[in-house]
Amino acid sequence: MADAPSLPHPAFVPPPLLGGDDDADDLRQRIAARSDFTRRYQRQRLLASGQMSSLHLCRDHLIGRAIALKTLTADRQGRREAELRFLREAAIQGQLEHPAIVPVYDLGVDPEGSIYFTMKRIRGITLDEIIDSLAWDRPGFRAEYTRHRLLRALASVCLAVDFAHRRGIVHRDLKPSNIMLGDFGEVYVLDWGLARIDPTLADEAETSSRTPAAAYYALRTLPGALLGTPGYMAPEQLGAAEEVGPAADVYALGAILFEVLAGSRLHDHEEPADRVRSTIQGIRARPSERAPELAIGPELDAICERATALHPDARYPGARELFDALDRFLAGERDHELRRELADRHVAAGLAADEGDADDPIAQSRRAIRELGRALALDPGNEAATAALLRLLAAAPSETPPEVEASARASRDRHAQRIARLGGLVYVSMYVYAPFLWWSGIRDPVPVLIFYILISLAAALAFWVSRQEHPAERLVMAVLWISNLAFAALAGLAGPLLVVPMVIAINTGAFALLFGRRLRPLVFAAGGAAILGPLALELAGVLPPSYEFVDGAMIIHSRLVEANAAPTLTFLGLIAAATLVTLVIIFGELREGVLRAERRFFLYGWQLRQLLPWRRS
Repeated sequence: MADAPSLPHPAFVPPPLLGGDDDADDLRQRIAARSDFTRRYQRQRLLASGQMSSLHLCRDHLIGRAIALKTLTADRQGRREAELRFLREAAIQGQLEHPAIVPVYDLGVDPEGSIYFTMKRIRGITLDEIIDSLAWDRPGFRAEYTRHRLLRALASVCLAVDFAHRRGIVHRDLKPSNIMLGDFGEVYVLDWGLARIDPTLADEAETSSRTPAAAYYALRTLPGALLGTPGYMAPEQLGAAEEVGPAADVYALGAILFEVLAGSRLHDHEEPADRVRSTIQGIRARPSERAPELAIGPELDAICERATALHPDARYPGARELFDALDRFLAGERDHELRRELADRHVAAGLAADEGDADDPIAQSRRAIRELGRALALDPGNEAATAALLRLLAAAPSETPPEVEASARASRDRHAQRIARLGGLVYVSMYVYAPFLWWSGIRDPVPVLIFYILISLAAALAFWVSRQEHPAERLVMAVLWISNLAFAALAGLAGPLLVVPMVIAINTGAFALLFGRRLRPLVFAAGGAAILGPLALELAGVLPPSYEFVDGAMIIHSRLVEANAAPTLTFLGLIAAATLVTLVIIFGELREGVLRAERRFFLYGWQLRQLLPWRRS
C-alpha cells in the first residue's frame, strides 16, 4: 500500500504563490494572474478601518452573496514585509477551518494593485462592546448577554484557540475586541494578523515534511518590539514575543474571563505603560474581590488565578484544559439556570397568593411567604422575591395567626407566674412586720388577725398560681382581691388615706400588668374597694373616724396600735423602704422584659438580613 502524500502545514501559503526570492511586484503579478476582480466584486461600503488594513462590504456577483473584503491600507502597499504578513494572515485564517474562525473565500489583487482577501461577512457585536454596555447598564443587554451565555461563548473561543495551537499557531492578540458574538449564537475569533507560526507546536498528524517558505523566516519580530495589546499580553510576551507559546494565549483568555466576570480589565490602568508594569509585577486575579456585589463563585476565581499565573508553567497546560475547567463550571451553571426558572415560578405563585382574595387571610399570607422563601432558597439573588418578601414581612397581617396567639399566651403565662411568685414572697414578708405591730401596742387585735389570715391565703394562692402551666385568670383575680382586702383590714393603722393606700396601689398595679382591657375594670374595682371601702365606713359612722382636724392641723387616730414614737416610726420606715424595694423590683422586671423583647426583635431582624446580603445595611 502506497504511503499517503504528505500535506503542507496549514500555516504556510502554498509555494506556487510565494517564493523566497520574489520581490513585491512579482508577488502581486503572480496573484493577479489568478483573479479577475472587476467582473466578480463590487465594493459597497466601508465596514472598518485600522492602521494596517481596511474592511469593505462587497457584493460577490459570481456566487451572489455579500462578503467582507480586506485590503492593506495605502501606506502599507508595496512594502514587502507588510504584504507578507497580510498574506500570512489570509493563509492562517483560511486554513484554520473551524466554526469560530471566519472562513476565507478568495485571495487576489484589485485593479489598483492592492492585495486583498475575501471572507465571510459576519454580523454581531464584539465582546468589548458587550462588556462596556453591561457596565453602563444599557437597556436589554443584561437580559440578552447573561453571565452564562458569555461564559459559553468564551468556552467556544478556548476550543478555537486550542484548534489553532494544535496546528502550530499562537494568536498573540486575544482580547475582547477580537471576539465577536454573532446574531444567531455564533462565536468568532478575529484578527490573526499577529499570529506566530511554530510547526514544532503542531500535532504529529498535522506536521509537514515540506520545508516552510524562506520568506516566512524573514517575518521575525525585532528585539524589543511590543507585539500585542498591553493588559492582555502575558508577562513573557512583553520580553520575547517571537518565542511565546500557547501559554501566552491562555493568559490572554484568563484576562478576558476576568473582565467578563468583574466588568473591568484585569490590569485596569489608563496608560499602556502602567498596564505593562502591572503585568510584569503580577496581580491577584480574583474577580470576586474586584466586584463583590456580583456574587462570583470561588470556582471562577480559581480558574482566573490559574489562567493568569505569572509563570507559564503555573497556568493551564493549554486552551483545552481551560475549556474543560469552564465546561465543568457551566455544567453546574445549567443547574443554576434551572433553579432560577423554578424560583421565578415560586415568585409568581407567591405574588398570586398575596394579591388574591381569600376567605382565610392567614393561610393566604402563609402561602405567599413560603412561596417567596422557596424562591430565595433556589435563587438568593432574586430581586423580585426579595422585594415582595420584605413588603410582606413589613406589613402586619389583618388577623393574628394561631401560632402567634399561642406564643403570646405562653408569654403572658410566664409573666403571670413571675408576678405571682413575687407577690407570694411579698405577702409572706408581711410576717416580718408582726413584731413591730406588737411593739407598737395593739389596741384591736381583730383587724390584725383578719389581715394575717387573708394575706396567708393570698400567699398560698399566689404560689399555687406560680406553679400552674397556664394560670387561670379567675385565680389570679382572686389573689388580687384577697390581698387587697387584707391590706384594707389595716386601714385603721394610719387611716384609710395614708400608708395602706400606697401599698394597695402597688399591689393593684402589679396585677394590672397581667390583665387586658377586658378585665381592667375588675382590677380597678379591687383597688378602689380596698382604698375607698374603709373611708366610706368611717364617713358612714360604722367605724370611728381616723382623722381629726383642729386649728389647721390633721390629727391621725390609729385604731390598731398605741402609736408610741419609737416603734411607730420604725414600723413606718420599714413599710416605706419595703414599698420602694417592691416598686424597683416590679418596674425593673417590667423593663427587663421590654429589653428582652426588643433584643429578640432586633436579633430576628439581623438574622433576616443575613438571608438578604444586599440588604444588610
